[in-house]
Amino acid sequence: MVMHYTNQDTSFIKGVVFQFASRLDGLPGKGNGAHMEFQFPPKITSDNRKGNWEEGELRGVEPVAVFATSGARDISINWTYIVDGGVWTAQRISNNIKKLRGYFARLKGEEGKPTKTSRELLVVQFKMWRHGDPSKNMTARIKSIDVKHGETIVCDNVDNSTPGFSDCSSGHIFPLKSDITVDLKLWTKGTFSGNGDDETQQDIIGLNDFATPLWY
Repeated sequence: MVMHYTNQDTSFIKGVVFQFASRLDGLPGKGNGAHMEFQFPPKITSDNRKGNWEEGELRGVEPVAVFATSGARDISINWTYIVDGGVWTAQRISNNIKKLRGYFARLKGEEGKPTKTSRELLVVQFKMWRHGDPSKNMTARIKSIDVKHGETIVCDNVDNSTPGFSDCSSGHIFPLKSDITVDLKLWTKGTFSGNGDDETQQDIIGLNDFATPLWY
C-alpha cells in the first residue's frame, strides 16, 4: 500500500537545505552539487557550542579566567526513510544513504587520488527553518554519520498487474526503515572584521566568511 504524506510535512521539507559542494575539475556531479532528499522533515536533536578558557587558580576564591578560543556550533540532525511502495523505493533510499556516506571520500578524484580542490568538496550548505538565518545558508562540515537499519527487510519490486509475481533478486531487497543521524559542525573562513584588523584563517572556496548573529 502506497504511503500518503501530509501537506505540512511536504511544506516543512521545502524549508531544509542539505547540499554538498559541486564536484570541480570535471568530476561527476559538476554544477549545483548533490543534495540530500528527505522523505519526512528532519529533526535537530541537539545544538551545542562550547568555549575554551584559560584559568589561573587562586587560593580560597574562584580562579581567574581568560576566554581563549570558541568551539564550533555542533548540530545533531536525525531523519528517517521508509520504503513506501511508491516513489520512495529501496533504490532511491539506498542512493541517498550512499551519497551521504560518500562524503568522506569526496577528497578523492575519479582515479582515487586527492584533487587540488579537495577541501572545497567537503563544504556543506545547510539551512533549516529558524535554526539559523532563514534567508541564508550556513556552511558546515560533517563530523560523523550514523545509519541504523531496522530489522524488517522488504522486496519493493512487486508487479501488481501479475498476481503473485515479484522479482526479489538481491538488487530489490532493502531494510524497510533506515534511521539517519548526522553530526554537523559550523564551518567558516574565520574572518574577523572591524577596526581594520581583518584576518582570514582558512581560505576555502565555498565557505562563508563568518557566522552572522542569526546563526547563533
